[in-house]
Amino acid sequence: MSRVVIVGMGPGDLKYLPPIAFEAIEKCKVVIGGKRHLSQLDIKDKEVYPITGDLKRVVEVIKHHTGQKVDICVLASGDPGLFGVMQYLLKHLSKQKIEVIPGISSMQYMFARMKIPWHDVYITSFHGRETDLKRLLKHHSKIALFTDTKNSPNKIARELVKLGLENVKICVGENLSYPNERIVEGYPREIAEMDDFKMSVMVIQNETKNF
Repeated sequence: MSRVVIVGMGPGDLKYLPPIAFEAIEKCKVVIGGKRHLSQLDIKDKEVYPITGDLKRVVEVIKHHTGQKVDICVLASGDPGLFGVMQYLLKHLSKQKIEVIPGISSMQYMFARMKIPWHDVYITSFHGRETDLKRLLKHHSKIALFTDTKNSPNKIARELVKLGLENVKICVGENLSYPNERIVEGYPREIAEMDDFKMSVMVIQNETKNF
C-alpha cells in the first residue's frame, strides 16, 4: 500500500526544514508540490508533479499511484495542519494512509520575529473568506491573519479605518525567512498607504478592546 507523507515546508527558507523532512522526501518516489518548493529541492530522480492550488489534482495524482506501492510526498507550505492541505486530503484519503511531518508555520515564525508570545492569539485566514474583524478584536487582544492578493494587508487596513479601529497596532510580514523578507509595523492608516504586499501574514493587536 502506498504511503502518503505530507511534509510541512516551513516559512520558506530550507534552513527551517528539519532533517526528518529531508529524510521523508528522499524516501518518496513521487513528489507533489508548488513550483516554489519543488525548485528548492534536488529531486531529479523522482516523479514530480507541480501544483498551482488545484487540490483535486493532488488527490487524482495520489490515487493514480496508490496501487503502485510507492511512497508519495506532498509538500505543504508552513505547517500542514494550520490552514493547510492536510484538512483537504483527510476528506479524500484514509487517515491510516497518511503520515504528517509538521513544519514551522509562517505565523509561528512571525511571532518569533516580533518577539512576543502567541499562546493567546486568535488565528484565522482571509483566503477566500470574509471575517468580522470588529467582533474578533472585541474579544481578542491579538489576531493573526493569513492574507492573499484579494484580501491584502493594505485592504484589511483600509477596512479597519472604515470600522473606526485606527488605534490598533498592525505588523505585516512579507516573504518571511527569505533574503527579501520585509516586516513593517504601524497603524491602519499607515499600512493602508503602503505598496502591495506579497506572501504576507498580518498580526493585529488591540490591547484596550475599547469599542
